Amino acid sequence: MPNTRSNLVAARIYEVDEGGNSKAGGLTVACMFNPFEYTVTKSNSYEEKPKNDADTPQGEFFKSGAQTLELDLIFDSYESGDDISQVTNKLWKFMMTKTKPEASQNEKISPPQVAFEWGVFRFVSYITSMTQKFILFKPDGTPVRATVKVTFTQYTDVDDYPRQNPT
Repeated sequence: MPNTRSNLVAARIYEVDEGGNSKAGGLTVACMFNPFEYTVTKSNSYEEKPKNDADTPQGEFFKSGAQTLELDLIFDSYESGDDISQVTNKLWKFMMTKTKPEASQNEKISPPQVAFEWGVFRFVSYITSMTQKFILFKPDGTPVRATVKVTFTQYTDVDDYPRQNPT
């Protein structure tokens, strides 16, 4: 397990196979700084049905929504002076589609499924949104610090939360 610059166990994002297990030879990105916080959300949809004898409609369950995980990451190479985009570009690969070689140009292979893992928390999903902001540069314009806002959306039913002792 890689560590952060302050010698903590680093959170990581890595490719997984159909079963949610680490993909052999898959890409892994270790976080240089663990997130300060993260947010997990889930919503369900209800259809409103009229109810003549009340001021509020009756809600009828329509569908379950996917869980999402949102977090902000910081990547920094100020001390070494290396181009930090070489590290953050690996995250973009998690969002890239490919065209099937034997198919028409319209048939795409979806981006890889990934897991975000930090301590006991593990979230298997797809990266559905990412925003990268470069915030520090060397005098020649080379970026050495970036923040990355990532949204993961879970489309598989994986038990990400390990059972806990009720005591």
